Parts: sequence; structure tokens; C-alpha cells
Amino acid sequence: MEEKILEVVPVNWKKSMFKQEPWALVITDQRMLFAKWTQELFKKESERRKEETKEAGGGKLKQFFSQMGTGFTYYKKYYEMTPDDILKEHNENFALAPSDIISLDMKKGRGKGGAIINVKVGVNIGSGGDIDELETPHELIITAKTGKMIFTFNTNFNKVRGALSQAFNV
Repeated sequence: MEEKILEVVPVNWKKSMFKQEPWALVITDQRMLFAKWTQELFKKESERRKEETKEAGGGKLKQFFSQMGTGFTYYKKYYEMTPDDILKEHNENFALAPSDIISLDMKKGRGKGGAIINVKVGVNIGSGGDIDELETPHELIITAKTGKMIFTFNTNFNKVRGALSQAFNV
């Protein structure tokens, strides 16, 4: 059976109290894939988007905003890749199967209080619908045979939990 990508989540891996690294958590129906984000990969994707916009007839301003949007939507490229290609993208990328997991816990972040004023501008940089407005981020705590890993994320908590429950019974 072909492995199906259920959800892609931009996360920060808490390596220590003061060090975090940006990663993408790719949840499939069979395992979790972890893809490291590097400046080199980010620049490559940014340039690819600029060229794509240029070839589509977009002017300098559209090319600029296309590049700027990379930070908000970079992780979505993994929906178009195969799990094997994701793992090959960077030498630190790895996967965890359900048999590798001892425990998996999720903690919901605190929402922002007070009034929020939304201002719409005529520039579309990314879909904000999947991002939760949070004072503290959500946490995903994975205890695997290889050790404990803590990830934080701001994307929709219930979507992530739903995807994880399909393969990992969260």
C-alpha cells in the first residue's frame, strides 16, 4: 500500500532551553517524517518561487512577494514530495514508525486574550487559516526508543492530533 501524507506541520525542535531548530513534521498514515529546514534549502526554494513567478509573467513586485511568502508556506512543498524524497532531502532527516514510539503527548497552547484587530491588505502571502493565534505554542512530546524530543507548533491543534491519531492512536 502506498504511503499517504496526512498533514505537514512546521515545528520548532527544542534542542535545549535556549536552542531551537526549525523542522517540518510530515505525518503519514504509516509513520512520522522529520525534515530539517536549512538556510540553503530555504534560499533554494525562495529562488525557485521567484523564477516561477517571473516565468508566469509576474513583475518585480510580484516576484518579491512570492519570495517573501516562502517563510509562511515553505512547509507545504512536502505535500508534493514522496516520503522517500523527503528523507533524502537532507542527511539529518529521519522517520519514526509507531514501533519506535514509547509515548506521544500533546499539550495545547494558551490562546491570546484581549481584543484582536485584523487588518486586511491586498497581498496574499500565505493561508493563515491553519495558524492558531497563541500566547504560548502547542507542544508535541515524543518519547522514542532513541530519546525524548519536544516540538512546538502554532498550526491547528485538532488537525495535527487528528492526523497523528490515524497512525499513532493519539
